[in-house]
Amino acid sequence: MIDTLVGYVEASPQLTLKEIANKLREETGVQLSTNTVHKHLSGRMYTVKKVLPEPTEHRLRYLERNIDAAMPRITPIMCMHACNHVQKHFAGCLALMDLAMGV
Repeated sequence: MIDTLVGYVEASPQLTLKEIANKLREETGVQLSTNTVHKHLSGRMYTVKKVLPEPTEHRLRYLERNIDAAMPRITPIMCMHACNHVQKHFAGCLALMDLAMGV
């Protein structure tokens, strides 16, 4: 069973402890807690780090959760400032994108 856990980590190093435990349960029917999975992998000198979402993904999820509450607070002045900001920096953003794409 420990070899199976190690195989999961070697095949997909980004798996979380919970995902490893779920995969083991689905494939073998053996149910282990995440703490037990951690102990078995630590015994084999494997460490599993928590994978955090990209900051932009995190920010987007935050905005999606809070957009309804924010909408009544957005004023026309705020929209105008946002548009001015975009207009001011749009050309620079395009230049960076072209540079990144090798254009």
